[in-house]
Amino acid sequence: QDEKAVKVHIPLKLTGKAPGVKMGGVLIQKARQVFIEVLPKDIPTHLDIDISELEIEHFIRIGTIAGDRPWTTLTNKDETIVRIAAPRTQVEMQDAESEEGEEGAEGAEGADQEKAEGSTEDSTKESNEG
Repeated sequence: QDEKAVKVHIPLKLTGKAPGVKMGGVLIQKARQVFIEVLPKDIPTHLDIDISELEIEHFIRIGTIAGDRPWTTLTNKDETIVRIAAPRTQVEMQDAESEEGEEGAEGAEGADQEKAEGSTEDSTKESNEG
C-alpha cells in the first residue's frame, strides 16, 4: 500500500427540501466545494448535503459533514455550507418597494440574495425619467 494521499476539491450537492424554505426562508449556499486530503481510491465524485431538516436561521458547517469519512477535511470546519435566512417582513418589503419604485418589485428576489451576500447595490439607484 504505497498510495499517497492527494489534495482535491470535491463538489457539494444539496439534497432534500428544507422546511425553512417552505416557511418563506431564503436558502443561501455559501460553499459549493470542500477541500480534502484523500487516497486516490477513496475520492468521491461529490458530497451530498442533506438539507431536509434545515429550519429558518439554521445552517450546516463543513465540520458537520466531516464525520466518519476516509479523508481529512482541509477546508475550515467553521465555514458555512448552507443556511436558511429569515424572510423579509411585510413592513421591510413595503419600505423597499416605496424606495425602489416599480423596479424594486421586479428585482426583489434578486435583491434579497445580493443583500445576503453583502452587496450595497441599492444605494446606487438610477432614475429612468428624463
